[in-house]
Amino acid sequence: MGGTPVMVLDVETVPDEEAWSRLGGRSEDAPLKPALQRVVAVAAAWLDGNGALRRLTALESPGSDEATLIRSTFRILESRPRLVGWNTRGFDLPVLVARAMLHQIRAPAYYAGPPFQSYRYRYADEIHTDLMDVLSQYGAAPRMRLAEMAAVLGIPAKVDGDGGDVVAWEAAGDRDRIRAYCETDVLATAVIWARYAWHRGWWGEDQCVTFAASVREFVSSAPGPHWDPWRTLDLRRVLPIGLGHAWEAGESEA
Repeated sequence: MGGTPVMVLDVETVPDEEAWSRLGGRSEDAPLKPALQRVVAVAAAWLDGNGALRRLTALESPGSDEATLIRSTFRILESRPRLVGWNTRGFDLPVLVARAMLHQIRAPAYYAGPPFQSYRYRYADEIHTDLMDVLSQYGAAPRMRLAEMAAVLGIPAKVDGDGGDVVAWEAAGDRDRIRAYCETDVLATAVIWARYAWHRGWWGEDQCVTFAASVREFVSSAPGPHWDPWRTLDLRRVLPIGLGHAWEAGESEA
């Protein structure tokens, strides 16, 4: 599966206050229901078959409306990349589908594919890997937050805030900050994916080396202070690089 291009996705939202007003208002502790969330940013990373990070960016522009962001996301899925995310099955994709219905956006490619091999099928992780779901053994173990798994692996995540801050940033009109936050979530997810892909046997050490080099090249020239924690990170200490063939075969060094 190493040769399959990968798209890592993250969506940031705020409550749809107009919809909530029709329901009589929103309580502060109301759960996040996908249809009642408004998309304010989408970021994605593209990895090619040899592991290289080819692009990482927030989609469209800071002033783009919700419909434009959703349409752009579904357009990317028409090329059928392997989709990777954190809670994408439980949140990002349900949000995109519900809000696409609101804006009358067609997305037949999202539903395409043979039985049990579509983006929507829970256990088809070779076409869609929701890392939060997979790492919890599909709910058998407690689900972790992205920041928790990032802490386990020693990579930056949620350094400049968390999802709860997005509402305040949107209220302040600071879309640039939301987009930057979304981009860093994508990179953290991509690194966790690389670690999982090697563990799963989808990637070898060569792909991890290529990925690490491409990430280093990206963050060294990417503008913005949100990349500063990544500029000093040595991914060779995070990814399975230099472990040797004994570890590749599942043996220990002892």
